[in-house]
Amino acid sequence: MRSRSTARSTVLTFTCRTRYSKALAENAKSICDRGRRRIAASGLADPVKPAAVTEFINDADKAKPTDRAAGPTGRVTTREDKDNVMFEARDEKAKVTVHKSYVKKN
Repeated sequence: MRSRSTARSTVLTFTCRTRYSKALAENAKSICDRGRRRIAASGLADPVKPAAVTEFINDADKAKPTDRAAGPTGRVTTREDKDNVMFEARDEKAKVTVHKSYVKKN
């Protein structure tokens, strides 16, 4: 025998889920706010702006490349300038990038 879902139980379930979702959102916001306050109080660096990240990646991609073989079908490209280094491992047979790393020197 199957149990029947009544309109009342459906409304209660929806209400509980809505309240639970709101509680989760409020909890996540308070955790985020506490993290921001801790960072500000500890004297750590300010959060990085998206424009600075884009500039950093673009600068690293513009640097002069140096290629070397890595196995029978692999190549490693290194792009380095005075502030940044970018390493890219590619599988030339499959024409895909396997790994890419950006490093800020200073």
